[in-house]
Amino acid sequence: MRNPNRVLDKTCLSADMADERVIRHRDLISHAFRWAHVARYLSQNQRYKDAIVLDVGCGRYMPLAKMLYSNRLIPQKYVGVDLNKFDIPEMLSGKKIPISIWSETDFCALEIHDVALEGHGFEDVDIPDSLKPNVFVSYETAEHMLPEQTRRLFIKALELTSSACHYFISTPCWDLVNVADNHLSEVRFEALGALFEDLGFHIQGVWGTFASQKDYKPYMEQEYPGITAIFEKLSEYYDSTVISTTFAPLFPAYSRNACWHLTKKQGDNAKQERLFVALELAPTPWTSHPTWRQLNG
Repeated sequence: MRNPNRVLDKTCLSADMADERVIRHRDLISHAFRWAHVARYLSQNQRYKDAIVLDVGCGRYMPLAKMLYSNRLIPQKYVGVDLNKFDIPEMLSGKKIPISIWSETDFCALEIHDVALEGHGFEDVDIPDSLKPNVFVSYETAEHMLPEQTRRLFIKALELTSSACHYFISTPCWDLVNVADNHLSEVRFEALGALFEDLGFHIQGVWGTFASQKDYKPYMEQEYPGITAIFEKLSEYYDSTVISTTFAPLFPAYSRNACWHLTKKQGDNAKQERLFVALELAPTPWTSHPTWRQLNG
């Protein structure tokens, strides 16, 4: 049962514990695909060599950092921030990956000199753009916050990152019905898109991470003629968990969870036509929480 008085939720899923079940839940499978999506971006043209990664809600097990290390995508710097208490995992301890962590930390309380110069012994100075994070990752974090905190999270992300930063953010898409017990506030797909554009993000792409087949099957042929034959052929072999994560990227608006790739609006992007029109504040809530109006400031 959800506690209405909570202001932050510190749930942390362990992929290692999930191995005991042998068959992994679709959420954990989609987690792996999300991390691989960041790896794919960093591996292109060896971007990882110049990457300063800021991972907010990194989790006590730091799966993204582990994945980067094990795949030899060693960034220039990795900064992990989480509300939970944790130390650098043994797998990464003493390795050649420059890591700094902020455990038991409210991300919105950090300043740019904390993130950019932590460990250098410098005082607060005018931080050059080249020292600011240029890859921001926040997977499955926003839903563990209240609407007002979610808005502050994204504003802070813009504030602490470089002008050329790429943002990778995932969170559940509220379907106006279901909310996980450990989620304080899930956001409607359209509302989150409108919020990103209002705050000054440019949407590079958005993909579903997992979905219920009943939600996207009515639109399959309409959006991708001929795809039903592929869907049915794969369904002969894979179970619904695999199918859910395989086809969900094609239908973000009908998915249970979505991953957003964003950049900062600048130049021509600042004048770009909006993809999401701001929703009316009534009568339909933007989020599942009673204070949903605060998401819009």
